[in-house]
Amino acid sequence: MRTFKTNLLGLALAGLILGACSQTATYETADLMNEQASAKNGGFNLSPFGMGGENLAISDAPCIDATSGAAFASSVSGSASALGTVSVSYYNTLTHMVYVFSGLESGDCVKLNNSGGTTITSSIVNGTYSVPLGSWKHGDAFNTIFWVGTNCQTNGTGNTTLLTANYSLVGICTETTLSAGTEAEICEGESFTLTASVAADGNFTGGTIEILNASDGVVATAPVTAENKSVTYSGPWTTAGSYSFSARYVPSNTNGYKASVGGPSVVEVKKCVVGCDAESFTYVATNKNLDVVFSYNYKEAASVTLTFTLPQAKIEQATGTTYYGDDGKAYLVGGNGTNLTWTGSVSCSKESPTTFAFKFAADCGPSTANDGKANIWTSTEVKAINGVTLVDDPNTPENEGPYSLKRDLNNIVFSGCPTK
Repeated sequence: MRTFKTNLLGLALAGLILGACSQTATYETADLMNEQASAKNGGFNLSPFGMGGENLAISDAPCIDATSGAAFASSVSGSASALGTVSVSYYNTLTHMVYVFSGLESGDCVKLNNSGGTTITSSIVNGTYSVPLGSWKHGDAFNTIFWVGTNCQTNGTGNTTLLTANYSLVGICTETTLSAGTEAEICEGESFTLTASVAADGNFTGGTIEILNASDGVVATAPVTAENKSVTYSGPWTTAGSYSFSARYVPSNTNGYKASVGGPSVVEVKKCVVGCDAESFTYVATNKNLDVVFSYNYKEAASVTLTFTLPQAKIEQATGTTYYGDDGKAYLVGGNGTNLTWTGSVSCSKESPTTFAFKFAADCGPSTANDGKANIWTSTEVKAINGVTLVDDPNTPENEGPYSLKRDLNNIVFSGCPTK
């Protein structure tokens, strides 16, 4: 199985910031080409994390969507005795700078800059005048002076006023997301795929979408075009560990869109066991079968309990009921001194199995007098622990375990006991 984890700390931070009345978190890497990074979220703007040493700060960082430009409007008023009071409010949309006049009456004239400027009176429809935006970016100055007079020929005292509308263009909101390409566990050397995407209102093109790793910086980047607004990154990672990624949209200087970030996401790469073999249990006996080395591997890495049955072997106890084998392992002595039990992790490789080494003496009791033979070992029982299921019968459902595996190869016999 494979797992992919997403760090929820950024979401918790988002909740705190969005409750702080239009404050927003932004990050800076040279202000992303002099742009403040933000992410649109219900009228608030949040950039939860940066990568590679950016600063996390709280600041005002507005951005607009297709309907919200007027929310950031500014206004200016002017008056003259014959003209009265005239006002204009102004803001930018995704594509235009918009001016909304109030106080104009029939016969009033509006020109750009001064009395000699271009007359735009007929372009003010229902009080609104708009100017298309060309190449621009968030924060660009858009300054306009309107000359307003009682008629287009009069520039006398009491007949005219100037309305100076200075404005910093508000960037268009973008939203960057970072999603996992797999929900399975990632093992060392395997590949996995992350996808970063960016979305925004309007004819959204320009800039780049990037994926960043906390230690390596940008690991994948792609230009944002009409056809593509995402980028993917695939491993593999060759070393087990925890790897943190984020994504960001970096705008161009000419497309009006604001930077945004997504993530972080944390990928856990595991050191998975590979090369496991089928279960195997063997032994080698020397010194007239009194020195024995057992070798055992299960079909997967597992924690198990092994009990060796030794009916006629002398088990010399080191302390109390603990016996220390020739392998240095500590065994629990049970069965009135006829078995040894060990619990621990065993290998899954036949090339490097877990071994159990003993040096015994034969218990040459009355039962050995007829033939001079002592049964040193008869069987070993393997029991599962830590949720591992051991099943002898392939027809037995694994969810009915755990079971015991009894390993009883040819008995190990010592033939040197005295006879009658």
